[in-house]
Amino acid sequence: MNAESAMNDKDETKITAAQDEILTVDEAAALLKLHKTTVHKLALAGKIPARRIGRQWRFSRVKITPDEALAAMVTEYLLTMEDHTRSRRKSMRKPVDKRYVELLRQYQAARKAALLDHTQKPLIAFWQSEMEKYAQEKQHA
Repeated sequence: MNAESAMNDKDETKITAAQDEILTVDEAAALLKLHKTTVHKLALAGKIPARRIGRQWRFSRVKITPDEALAAMVTEYLLTMEDHTRSRRKSMRKPVDKRYVELLRQYQAARKAALLDHTQKPLIAFWQSEMEKYAQEKQHA
């Protein structure tokens, strides 16, 4: 029985050591000093060695130990992602209609002036009519 229990203890030690070498996303993020979302994106892109088990990612401590090659690869990927995000943000912006913006500013200034000085009320009507004309032009165009 002693020989059998010694073998079981040895097997358990091997299993425990192997489990210590396998990391979760949180543990890998702590080891690499990155946010866990970044580690997840790197794994999805195949930039760091990882295995997907069901819906979870697992990493080998030996394979992702920070070294210069891995650091260079991660840095390159992050810079690429940053450029991609910037270009996406620019493409999502709506074109600015400068004439409308100017009319709106004038109208708001007239309203503010009318609040301070009641003799300025005709200005509000003027800028309001200008905005209505512009809206009609836009509809017909």
